[in-house]
Amino acid sequence: MAWLEVRGKRHRIKFRYNGNNYSVSLKTGNEREAELSLEARRETYFD
Repeated sequence: MAWLEVRGKRHRIKFRYNGNNYSVSLKTGNEREAELSLEARRETYFD
């Protein structure tokens, strides 16, 4: 399962793998772009 997190003005993807938390910075402040990026990564990595 992956989700979005906002830190300051930037978005990042957070996810858990083998009991550890990981994050990937999206380097965008645009919520719509972040959601699209999350969906694309969900299809690629998490399904």
